[in-house]
Amino acid sequence: MTLAEVPAETIAQRLAASVWLALRDARATQTTWAYRSPEERCRLIGQVAGQIAMRADWLCRRVALPQRQSDAETISAELIPLADACRWLSRHGAGILKEHRATGGWCPLWMWGTRTKIARRPHGVVFVIGAFNYPLFLPGVQILQALAAGNAVLFKPAPGAEACGAALVDLIRDAGIPKGLLQCLPVDSEFARQSIREGVELVVLTGSSKTGRAVLREAAERLTPVVAELSGCDAMFIFNGADLDLVRSAINFGLTFNSSATCIAPRRMIVEAAILPDVIARLQSEPAGPRPTLAVHRGAIEQVIGLVADAVRRGGQVWPEDQWNPDRLCESGRMSPILILGCQPQWPIAQADLFAPLLSVIACPDRAAMLAADQHCPYALGASIFGPREEAGQFARQLGAGAVTINDLIVPTADPRVPFGGSGESGFGVTRGPEGLLAMTRPQAIMDRKHGPRFHLQPPSEDDAKLLDGMLRFQHAPSWRERWRGLRTVIQVSRQRPKQP
Repeated sequence: MTLAEVPAETIAQRLAASVWLALRDARATQTTWAYRSPEERCRLIGQVAGQIAMRADWLCRRVALPQRQSDAETISAELIPLADACRWLSRHGAGILKEHRATGGWCPLWMWGTRTKIARRPHGVVFVIGAFNYPLFLPGVQILQALAAGNAVLFKPAPGAEACGAALVDLIRDAGIPKGLLQCLPVDSEFARQSIREGVELVVLTGSSKTGRAVLREAAERLTPVVAELSGCDAMFIFNGADLDLVRSAINFGLTFNSSATCIAPRRMIVEAAILPDVIARLQSEPAGPRPTLAVHRGAIEQVIGLVADAVRRGGQVWPEDQWNPDRLCESGRMSPILILGCQPQWPIAQADLFAPLLSVIACPDRAAMLAADQHCPYALGASIFGPREEAGQFARQLGAGAVTINDLIVPTADPRVPFGGSGESGFGVTRGPEGLLAMTRPQAIMDRKHGPRFHLQPPSEDDAKLLDGMLRFQHAPSWRERWRGLRTVIQVSRQRPKQP
């Protein structure tokens, strides 16, 4: 009997059973894993870095993806930042997860005699949904942070990244992580739906805003929390005074690295109109010759062609014009990097999460107009600013993007110390950095009442209002005289009350 001949009901039952078994094994292993100290868990995570370093060739062979142009890209884009994240977790993870006292020397009067500590507890089973464009680094950091926090992980790689996903799981297990603690599911989206329905405790998703909405609908039925790292349509701001040679290099890098299949690659160039001719002239000064053709994901080809055609109908101009060939793109799935000049911020091409080497150019008269142009876009994942450092720093603080780089782009966001996440159509929550590690836990407040008044446990009394008014005045009255009066009231009422057991 072929798969097509198997009844759909039987397939659904088998799928549900396989997910249930994976969850059962994960929960059984997680119970003992969570009892290990954060120091021990993070020490094992640190050993993954050694596995990465010694098996780089093996990993590169498994990243046989259309957008990846060389092993050098795989090592720089995925292996080095993933190994760095392991080392950072091994050195700092336990300290971040450590139980600590409630911050601040001040406490409410009614909490006198209570020692309060904040502990971080694992969620349980974390479901990580991987991305196709960086199939090792992006899910790898999320998995390692979830494990360091004491969780078990179910991992579903992206379609087309099956070999990468399996290699990542083997690598982590070989470092000493218990087998049942990390399990790799098939890439079919039905396994994602079924995993959420079976009851994981946290979903960590990297994907498009469309995928994010589908996952959130499933998670809402069980009130399952979600960290959603979704698409971007990143702005590249160019100020008067920017180093135009640096700008040229950054544009070339942003449009070609990983074939521009990067959620924080530049998609909108918002430039001061006075220097736009100089920027284009600097780009034209590159050596003549054929430009590279880069792979475009099959699912994005129709979108790219439609948006470019729409921009041209609205008055946009493709540059270089001779590099744009939609027929070749349809046939080969490849295209050369292009700019669309004369765009307006409200055009669809300037508001789309394209995964292609394409940059829409928006000219603005001043900085206020540049900021307003950026706000037309519903995505707020990353941004880059090229110009004088002080001016760029002030402008960065007005942006809604979750990650802003000044006089650079893409690479600094891979720093393991840095949280990563966006807002709007770019999702919510963060991964990486201390904030990303803490997101893999839930806070638990532990309040130990050693001594002090417990007036709330006594039967109601006629002087309750007087006592409470005195407490309120003592801690919050605007003058010291009124505070002293409040303290005297508290003392007088307390003496008249019977002693507490």
